[in-house]
Amino acid sequence: MERRAGRERASGPGIYTVTLARALLGDPESVSASGSHYVPRVDQTQWMTLGFPGGRFAQLASSMVEWIAPTAAINGTKGYLTLEAPFWASSSVTVHGGADEESFLRPETRRYQIEGNGFVPMIHSIAVAIGAGEVEHPQHDLIETAQTFDVLDEIRHLIREPRGAGVR
Repeated sequence: MERRAGRERASGPGIYTVTLARALLGDPESVSASGSHYVPRVDQTQWMTLGFPGGRFAQLASSMVEWIAPTAAINGTKGYLTLEAPFWASSSVTVHGGADEESFLRPETRRYQIEGNGFVPMIHSIAVAIGAGEVEHPQHDLIETAQTFDVLDEIRHLIREPRGAGVR
């Protein structure tokens, strides 16, 4: 994340978008992606749709050159949640929804303290796991991490096809 002229610029949090989608919805059944790359092996921008069982889907975007708000919205049949920027280290969640129309007009924001910019808790958690003799982190074990990288590899492959877009 860089700051320029008082604005935040996301620097390609593609792994965070895919990780969030997989944490909420599981393994995708389908992946479609398009994007651009500067030179071979340097992706600039990615637009992705991951399809999940039951007609659920995640629409994701990441870029190193375009302004994409690093926020997240999680939508459901009775409302939606928003995570403020940067969503991977957000200090609040806003709940839009509920049983009546009024709940949409007056969303509830829940705030909580975070340490650092999101990375401090990650580093602390890793240190605890290493100190306990763990060879993989219990929250993101090797299989889970490899599955996330498989989705990222699929996205990269689809973007780098000659037409620049693809679907599996």
